[in-house]
Amino acid sequence: MNSNDLRKWVNDLASTLCFSHTILSPSFLQTFHRLAVDSFPATKGLAIPFDNLVQDMITGTKIKPSDMQGHLRQFVYPAIMIAIQSLAEDMLNTYYRDINIISVRIEQAVNENKITRNLASEAHYWRIVRNVIAHGNGEISQCTERDFQKLNSLSKILFTEFILWRPLVKTAEGTLAPITDEVVSNPRNPKAKGIITPITEGNRLEVGLGDLLAAGTVWADVINLITGL
Repeated sequence: MNSNDLRKWVNDLASTLCFSHTILSPSFLQTFHRLAVDSFPATKGLAIPFDNLVQDMITGTKIKPSDMQGHLRQFVYPAIMIAIQSLAEDMLNTYYRDINIISVRIEQAVNENKITRNLASEAHYWRIVRNVIAHGNGEISQCTERDFQKLNSLSKILFTEFILWRPLVKTAEGTLAPITDEVVSNPRNPKAKGIITPITEGNRLEVGLGDLLAAGTVWADVINLITGL
């Protein structure tokens, strides 16, 4: 895998997850169900329940589509955020032919003039977000707050807070969606519609598809500039 592969992998996943979220919409499934029922004279006109339980015949699980949507946002998006950095780390370890802490690797790349301080700051940003998701289940720990404060005191980072798109973004029409044209066109700039979270112990983070796209582009840029691939 190279930087372009990573970028495409993240984009394809975002599209797949967005489609899955849409297909699982209770109103969409209710409409689809009603069309199917109304296509047969014997069942035409029957009331169709909203957000009805769906049963998996193999596992026996019964779950509402709205809960499935929630699981995408609560479990799948964070898992992908963790995976993006893991892939980037593997590519860097392969390139350098050794294993190193990613925070050290980022600073090493700056010292070698392979990446700018601005890009290093973005990489640290998503590294810290990933740590909050992976180790704190979305809650900022004291260790994370100290990590941020140390980097900030050394002028290693250019951010002072988290600004994330979150799982659902307000569209131009005022509705909520997992992704919008604005997110896709500039995923690394959620300032207009993102939610600001101070980097303080106890605060919680939620990541959305826009955040996955942003992290993916940052790590792809890091990989490309360091490895040339």
